Amino acid sequence: MKRFLMILTCIAVLLSLVGCAGVNVSDFVETGYSDSHETEAKEPVSEEETEEETESEVTFIDSEISEFCDLMDACFGVGPGPAGSSLRSVSAAGSLLDWAENHSDMLTEETLEELLAEWDGYDWDYEDLEESWQSVAGSIEEIVADPTDESLLGLLDDSGYTLQHESYSEDLAELLITVIGNHYTAE
Repeated sequence: MKRFLMILTCIAVLLSLVGCAGVNVSDFVETGYSDSHETEAKEPVSEEETEEETESEVTFIDSEISEFCDLMDACFGVGPGPAGSSLRSVSAAGSLLDWAENHSDMLTEETLEELLAEWDGYDWDYEDLEESWQSVAGSIEEIVADPTDESLLGLLDDSGYTLQHESYSEDLAELLITVIGNHYTAE
């Protein structure tokens, strides 16, 4: 009896998949159908409204947020003094810059603030964070100025990190330095 029910269930699932196989997602997109196949009369949207909606609807997925939080964790405790701080600082700066370059189309002051708010769930000592960030920010500036500098590449190699890009946007680096730096000093 169990086998019979299992076979019937499998057949029903297969038939439903075969029935759906003839439907293209593009058919729904092109015709403007919603999931319920009902259409609504919509007012024309101005170009200005569309740009505003697009900017405010930029969101990072959970894995991107988690990766950003991990990168910010790596920026903590790299201030002057602790052994290996320069290696950790340049590695944290390089990985944060690479992450920013890879997400440059989504990264704005607003989205960066939202990401920092996600990361703020931790109970950090902001005085230590500010000092650590100054070290990481200095490394960011060095990388942006000349990512092919031999001494910088030596530090990165010693830290185990390899830069992903041949050059880095000064504007993007300035956004990181300013927004993250202001976030620490504002606390």
